[in-house]
Amino acid sequence: MNFSKRMEAEKLQRYLKKSTQMLLESMHHIMVVDVHNFEIVRINRAFLNEFRLKEKDVLGDKCYHIIHHQHRPCSLGGGCPLLKAKKTGKSALTEYVCYCKGNKKMYITVTALPIKDQKGNVAYVVLVLTDATRRRRAEEALQEIEEKHRIFTEGTRDIIYILSRDGYIQYVNNFAARQARLKPEDIIGKKIDDFAPPSLVSKHRRYFQKIYKTGKPVYSEDRITLLNRRVWLGTWLVPVKDRAGNVIAITGTSRDITGYKKQEEQLKNMLEDLRKRERD
Repeated sequence: MNFSKRMEAEKLQRYLKKSTQMLLESMHHIMVVDVHNFEIVRINRAFLNEFRLKEKDVLGDKCYHIIHHQHRPCSLGGGCPLLKAKKTGKSALTEYVCYCKGNKKMYITVTALPIKDQKGNVAYVVLVLTDATRRRRAEEALQEIEEKHRIFTEGTRDIIYILSRDGYIQYVNNFAARQARLKPEDIIGKKIDDFAPPSLVSKHRRYFQKIYKTGKPVYSEDRITLLNRRVWLGTWLVPVKDRAGNVIAITGTSRDITGYKKQEEQLKNMLEDLRKRERD
């Protein structure tokens, strides 16, 4: 390497150090800074702590070796975000499975941010790694629960649904969909607010908050209109938990208890009548 090229390389290194220092120290995400040949040249403390590594064991090593324990560039998921960022000059994002020290499995979202030299060529890439393990495990748990619900609930005459933490319907059985004269696919992915009366949504939202706080089920009786008739529904709202015991969703099971409520009212009237006769 001649003198001018060495000076240019040193200048580029100083530029990299200055431009990434604030990013490395100010962000809470785990991140690695890679050059186009996959060697790690900068790394922050958050990454080292999460993967239980020492800086001297990481710097100069290949990113795919440290993150994926592989000996060649990764081709998992949507492909290598570093190569995408290098090719397009734009940021790229993908999701991977990686392993911490002790072979602990993690899901990570990787965002690749290109850093260009003075000529506009991508010289370095900043990889920002975000732990997506809890979200992915919640999604997997919900998929498993939804499949079990599909098997066991399609023959019932109960209204059964699963709501995410933010109120989106993630599962609904055919019987429930028919009460709105719709198909399940017309309902799944939409807000519960789109189908239930505002007063009922407001009441149940308070129950949802209680369930997420306590992890315990709640029972509610409500009078609503279904298929142009007034009915009473008895609803059990039950928390759905992941393997760690975190509430990740709520299952609602509603049954028409109109007949029971009428009998209850008749019995109440009979008792009132008996008391009245006793007083007379």
